[in-house]
Amino acid sequence: MESKPKRNYGRLISLIFWGYNFVFVSFLALFLLNIFTSQFGTIPSIWEVLTFGGRFPTYILIVAYTILLTPFISSTIALFTKLKKQPFNLIRLFFGFEIPLLVTKKRIGVII
Repeated sequence: MESKPKRNYGRLISLIFWGYNFVFVSFLALFLLNIFTSQFGTIPSIWEVLTFGGRFPTYILIVAYTILLTPFISSTIALFTKLKKQPFNLIRLFFGFEIPLLVTKKRIGVII
């Protein structure tokens, strides 16, 4: 009887982790698709895309890419390790690595 609530919590934790990362990576893919097709069908060079045409300083780009790539990296770590079958370790990755890094980088981006 004790294992049922843990199983339900495990499913909820997995749903929160994978749902958040799926939504974030989906928005990232749509954002990148918009960048690639914004030039009326012409595909700009990779360097032009990565630096946004030189319109932003380097430190802002570093903060932006950290914010954009953190969920993708944590999802990749979870997929290729044993974490995908261990929901309580997933939540540790989520609240111990991903969320603090995103919150810190957003605050740094606002301060800079």
